[in-house]
Amino acid sequence: SRLSRAVKRFIHMEQDK
Repeated sequence: SRLSRAVKRFIHMEQDK
């Protein structure tokens, strides 16, 4: 789902920190 994609992007940003 597109929602999962958005969540993944958010998680990625968090991990990038």
